[in-house]
Amino acid sequence: MECQVCLEQFDAASHRPKVLPCGHTFCLKCIHNLRNRKCPLDSKVFESSPDDLVDNWSLVDARSRPVVFATGAAAIRLWCLYCEKDATADCLEEHSVCSLKKARVEDAGPLLASLRQGEAVLDKMGETLGDFHRQLVREKAGLAAARGRLEDALEADAAVWEQAKQAAVQAGVSESTALLVSDLSQPAARCSLAVRRDAGAAVAWRGEVQTAEDATARMLLYRLARSGELQREQEAHEQQQPQPQRPAAPLWRERSNEGDWEMTPEETLKRMVVGARVAYRGRSSSWSGTVTKVDHGLCSFPRLTVSFTRDHYNTSHSFTLTSDECALRLLPSPLKPPIGALKGEYFLGVESISSSSHPKNMANLLTDGSLAQVRFLAGLPCKVTPFWSQKALQLVAPRLQGLQVLAPLQRHLDVMQAMPHLHSLSVIGATGEQLQVVSQMASLRRLEVHCPLDAPLPVLAFPGAQARLQWLRCGVHPLVSALALMRAHAATLEELQLVAASDEPYGCPDLAEELRRLRFQSLRRMVLLRQTGHNAPCRHTRDTCRVQVHQLWDMFAESDLNVTVVCSVCESTEFQKSEES
Repeated sequence: MECQVCLEQFDAASHRPKVLPCGHTFCLKCIHNLRNRKCPLDSKVFESSPDDLVDNWSLVDARSRPVVFATGAAAIRLWCLYCEKDATADCLEEHSVCSLKKARVEDAGPLLASLRQGEAVLDKMGETLGDFHRQLVREKAGLAAARGRLEDALEADAAVWEQAKQAAVQAGVSESTALLVSDLSQPAARCSLAVRRDAGAAVAWRGEVQTAEDATARMLLYRLARSGELQREQEAHEQQQPQPQRPAAPLWRERSNEGDWEMTPEETLKRMVVGARVAYRGRSSSWSGTVTKVDHGLCSFPRLTVSFTRDHYNTSHSFTLTSDECALRLLPSPLKPPIGALKGEYFLGVESISSSSHPKNMANLLTDGSLAQVRFLAGLPCKVTPFWSQKALQLVAPRLQGLQVLAPLQRHLDVMQAMPHLHSLSVIGATGEQLQVVSQMASLRRLEVHCPLDAPLPVLAFPGAQARLQWLRCGVHPLVSALALMRAHAATLEELQLVAASDEPYGCPDLAEELRRLRFQSLRRMVLLRQTGHNAPCRHTRDTCRVQVHQLWDMFAESDLNVTVVCSVCESTEFQKSEES
């Protein structure tokens, strides 16, 4: 709502709505500016001073209430696309709005499509189970008939008896099939599966089921045994193999590294440069963005105006910051994948292409021959586009030297294992089985691996692994699995970048002692990464960082190693230079 004189929006300050005795409402500022105390609309005289007039707060309150439009018998609620909440009167004038139903339809579109796809899959599986059930009924009827004929032939002549016996043998369940059914019901029984789309093709699906708890798996294996496609292996005396020594359980409770960087407003101002990532936390909203402009102004005291583009919105905003107060906080810059090259004619960044390109263009990339010259591939979205990613990997496999994959599946790992020249690999969202395989890749010299706390690896060991890695960036949970990987390559590792909070990283009370036990032989540089593989900040304060770095220095000195220890926050300039080199 606005004043009819100045056309400014009513507020709780200078434009506070005041009601005249005649019933008309104007803002306090306009009433003060009247030459005489007469209503601007009907010229009726009023005696009260402007400040003593009654406030019309219903007009201000109306602006903050959700807007509802009535069309016929239905009321339509509006949704603000910018505020991401019910639209108010302010939103109608300043932001893009749509109906609440339309916003929810767009939001639920992928989920609805997934649910419909799931229903179609279950319908098909239901048909398959129906066919299987009918087949079981026919087989059971055949067994009953064969049993009846055999019982009827007990006193028949020799020819009838032999025919009845032969029919019973053909209709009956073999001893090995009966044994299989018994084995599948054992509580500890497991079945490992591997699916290939064609004979000789790479494994497309792999898994393991506990058959005692999975009736569907038991039915499938029974059918394979009945058809002769599942054979019983001859029992043999197996040599007792010593079990690999697994890492001891940690003495600490695993915890996340994530948390804020402790930084004064003055320190934040110094780091506020074009391209920096920033976050804002307000009372009603929070968001992140990228700095696009920094204006230091003409003031003599530390003060600057920061312009930035908000993530997921094509809008720009500005904040004026001082050394006494800073409404923005810095976020880590995205880590660069250590794959050898990040630009040039031999480099391809798939993540940026896939997020902005039409699917047709993505398909053309597989057929236009442009992948033939690619040697360094980054941001491959394996989980989002699994089949496309597999095809792309197969096309670049003979020549690829550096690769970054996001949440790869087994089919992608099968292709990666056969790459003869792959020396640098980055895996975001790794599994324990994948890390076991990757650590054995003979050509690999540089490795980056990350997984979050809510999707941890199992406790891993790497027995018999040949030390090859020279460079390792690691941010996996639990820490004991990361330590096991470092131990396997302790003889050759020259640089270690470890995702770690400055106080009790991963919940470990003494990181230096855990690293000392690994017995590094060639280590020359260690970077304490204060950010995760998904670019979330790790807990960091100056005091705890100083203590942690000194503990590591002292430990390396005791081990007769000359190791440079770098914190990615405290020595951010040095770290960024090393990232670009």
